[in-house]
Amino acid sequence: MFKIFIIFLIPSLLFAREGVEFIPKLGGGASTLELKEVETNSRLGFFGGFAIDDVRGKYATGVFEVMYNQKGTIFQKDGKAYAFHLDYLDLSLSVNPYYYVTPNFRLNLFVGPFLDLLFLYENIEDQEVVEQNFKTYDAGMVFGAGFEINRATFECKYHYGLSNLDQTYQRDVNSSSISFLLGYRVISVW
Repeated sequence: MFKIFIIFLIPSLLFAREGVEFIPKLGGGASTLELKEVETNSRLGFFGGFAIDDVRGKYATGVFEVMYNQKGTIFQKDGKAYAFHLDYLDLSLSVNPYYYVTPNFRLNLFVGPFLDLLFLYENIEDQEVVEQNFKTYDAGMVFGAGFEINRATFECKYHYGLSNLDQTYQRDVNSSSISFLLGYRVISVW
């Protein structure tokens, strides 16, 4: 996972230029897999990574994000408990319209597509269930809102998976997650 993260971090820093800023982010959230036949509970998880923000737009910016994203669910079926832990590398590209309330305080919105690449998975009961039944990617839309005070960012984002994660296509399995992130905007030195 660390190697994949570095693969995206180094080119992002090398291609940074005037008007492009780097934002490291950390946070947490909850996610679940929507299974039609059973009631599922959320998995709490960690989110962390960075964003590259092209700040040259007058009313909106383009944001490319690379995040570590923990998804999964917990449920009971036929008296047996199941827990799926799916860890993804999340790549998202969003449009970020914003509004400055004061020179040091701005409101942000986020909307755009995401692609999650599965790199770590665990089923507490049976590891083969995940290997045989789940796709290694998830794709969908991300929506969010936040605010920025000076250079500190506070965000709430909702990811909704549009792809069916069940590669056997015997059932519909979609992911959804909500995350709360803190970040700090680093001014480009290039």
